[in-house]
Amino acid sequence: MKIPRVMSTQHPDNVLLPFFAENQIMSGDDEIQEAYYAFSHLCCDEQMWD
Repeated sequence: MKIPRVMSTQHPDNVLLPFFAENQIMSGDDEIQEAYYAFSHLCCDEQMWD
């Protein structure tokens, strides 16, 4: 059994707009890009959705 070690939460509070967001209100597509980035680049095992 693999136990996740790193989990990402949805859109953390940022000083600046995240590079994957098109505007200040996150769209559904932005959320998918955020989850993909956390998995592929930050090596997060899990994504916590609101």
